[in-house]
Amino acid sequence: MSRLRFRAATASDLLQVGEWTDGPADLLQWAGTAFSYPLDERQARDHLAETE
Repeated sequence: MSRLRFRAATASDLLQVGEWTDGPADLLQWAGTAFSYPLDERQARDHLAETE
């Protein structure tokens, strides 16, 4: 049986979420108020630095 494993998010993971969104409302649904549309690498890296 396969086990689900969790790991810390990477900037690449967060940018993938950004690619799934078509506008501000989508990003809000996926990520809450942590990011603004469009999600870019700077926002992803800043967020990860704040959560370390």
